[in-house]
Amino acid sequence: MAKLTDINSSAEDLFPIKTLDQFLPKLLQVAIIIGSLFTFIWLLWGGVEFIIAGADPERSKSAKSKITQAIVGLGLLATVWVLWRLVTYFLGISPTPKGPFNLQIPTP
Repeated sequence: MAKLTDINSSAEDLFPIKTLDQFLPKLLQVAIIIGSLFTFIWLLWGGVEFIIAGADPERSKSAKSKITQAIVGLGLLATVWVLWRLVTYFLGISPTPKGPFNLQIPTP
């Protein structure tokens, strides 16, 4: 039975990611998913605004701007993902462009 002051034994099970090579890919996946969700919401908002705008040129222009920004954001997300894969492959962090990661961090 663990003592109340033994934080490591009680908190160890709560954090399944223990190394940097497990953390970085997960962080990138979460960031791309969140960015994709925001991009989808922005695109949806622009589409709804475009439909509602009707003949109003100002609202139509604003909606087209939102749609364009969402498409550019999606392109940026795809570019970041591809660059991340290529950088990790060429630096030797990943044996293939698809993964898995193999970071060798020196320990004292």
